[in-house]
Amino acid sequence: MLEKVAQIFKLQHRNQHLYVMEEKQALAKARYYAMEYVEENRPPLHLRDKVDLGFSLDNRELRIFEIRPVYNDPEIKIESDVARAKYIKSRDIWKVYWKRANGNWEPYRPGGDSEVDDITEFFSLLDEDKYGAFWG
Repeated sequence: MLEKVAQIFKLQHRNQHLYVMEEKQALAKARYYAMEYVEENRPPLHLRDKVDLGFSLDNRELRIFEIRPVYNDPEIKIESDVARAKYIKSRDIWKVYWKRANGNWEPYRPGGDSEVDDITEFFSLLDEDKYGAFWG
């Protein structure tokens, strides 16, 4: 009986370890592709003090944003959100959101089905911007 319990515990521990590894890999992949996307889409060097592109990845949430100076004080920079992808660990998917003018995040696709299986699909949606939600 104890042997059986030990086997079950080992299996559960192994599955949980794999589950954590999948999450780490998904987030590492997201960071890599976000860096690549930002570098490919940043404005030319001479314009970056006026407008730039950045990203953050915190708590399974990837944000893409524009960076601009405040209109009356160019030394102060503000971030304006463009898009967000949230990793859902239990389903190994990403939910995609866009930000309304009122500051609320909304699912990207009409009807709320805003899930992608791979983070690269998120960046494809950003490029395509079929509904004009991200870039206007």
